[in-house]
Amino acid sequence: MRGMTVGAALAVAGVAAFVSAAAADPTTTTTLYGCAHAKNGLLKLVEEGEPCDDGWEAVAWLVEGPPGEQGTQGPPGDKGQDGDPGPDGADAVVPETVEVSVGDEAAARFDAASRTLHVAVPRGLRGQPGAHGPDGDPGPAGPFSGHFESPDGSVTIEVDNGGISLSAGGTSVRMFPAALAVRSSGTTEVRGVITLNGSCFPVARLNDPVTHRLPPRPGPLPPIWLPATIAGGSTTVLSC
Repeated sequence: MRGMTVGAALAVAGVAAFVSAAAADPTTTTTLYGCAHAKNGLLKLVEEGEPCDDGWEAVAWLVEGPPGEQGTQGPPGDKGQDGDPGPDGADAVVPETVEVSVGDEAAARFDAASRTLHVAVPRGLRGQPGAHGPDGDPGPAGPFSGHFESPDGSVTIEVDNGGISLSAGGTSVRMFPAALAVRSSGTTEVRGVITLNGSCFPVARLNDPVTHRLPPRPGPLPPIWLPATIAGGSTTVLSC
């Protein structure tokens, strides 16, 4: 130990002996406390919390340091030897019957040929009906037919494959695949443009001005047109 005094060597030897004793005794603390001389480097052990004399500096160190990081995983080991083969299952004994406790109301049967256990359990009691679910969305309208009428029976609607009939008192409208019949005991009002047979011509009304053509004259003379008015018309077809 070159450069170390006898006192320092004895102090270090004492520390080593104390460390060995602390390692052997599991109840001893793993932290050592001491005082280091500032000039000659001598070390001496002290109790935890004991102050050092003048010229000495308090030191502490662990007997055992914290564990290091986990190392990398090693390569897989060699495959072990195969075990001895087990007994042959063909010599196993299959019982003809098996008793199984399944309750008073259930029954069990064991089929030795297929090695299947059949268990019959009676149906449980029927539960209470569940709550009414929400109404679904309305479905598409389907075909309909029949007789519909108002509460007092004065207005009716008939719908079938032959057509539609509307009736209200003395007025009726009947629509067929190729015809339309309108009957009324009162006034029938029609608004808008009315075409007859797919054509549309002006309709003259009572007192409308017209031009009257006189009978043709003999010879090459041109016809004579005179102004006039419509003085009469139909009593069943009226334009208002």
